[in-house]
Amino acid sequence: MKDARALLDSLMQSGGEMAAKAKETWDAQSTGTKGALAGGLLGVLFGGGRGGLGAVARVGGMAAIGSLASKAFADWQAGKTAQSADADLAPADPKFLPSDAAGADEMSARLLKAMVAVAKADGRVTEEERVRITGQFGTLGLGPEAADMLEAELAAPLDIDAVAALARNPQEATALYAASLMVAQQGGPAEADYLTTLAGRLNLDPALVAQLQARVAALG
Repeated sequence: MKDARALLDSLMQSGGEMAAKAKETWDAQSTGTKGALAGGLLGVLFGGGRGGLGAVARVGGMAAIGSLASKAFADWQAGKTAQSADADLAPADPKFLPSDAAGADEMSARLLKAMVAVAKADGRVTEEERVRITGQFGTLGLGPEAADMLEAELAAPLDIDAVAALARNPQEATALYAASLMVAQQGGPAEADYLTTLAGRLNLDPALVAQLQARVAALG
């Protein structure tokens, strides 16, 4: 999807205009649904409710995901322990962050799909809630293509195997898990179970998963 990277960066801007507007809109209409959607799909999942995403906002959503995944992967390969992880968001290895615009947009679209999927892990997205969320896309400034993509992902049944299939190599698998973890780090048992299953489907080594978890936690 063209401009998917710009969309991902915008949605992950902690305290950004789009996130704040999404949270305000949802808070005015919410019926008190629990789980990841309670504060607004855009405002909380991709910004407003994740304290650690303040660091993400400073470097951009995709850059942060690529950096976190790249450093965790390198430390895992070097045999370092998860206890040594920090919140450093240094430039990512190109294998984790495509340098060309088309490649970055394509990877960002897959990251977005993975992030929406984990947001649905608690099974609480009713049809009424989905309609309410998608009905606000126009007021949030989303273009037609972006709105269509997010609406389709929200409407689709949760399919963890399809999410895992988005990864074409170990580096992409690491980035997809990192993006999912950044959404669900403060979730409940359903999100935790989803992440455990996803790590298995992506064939991630437990030590690499521990590195990713420690790095996301270090973001705050």
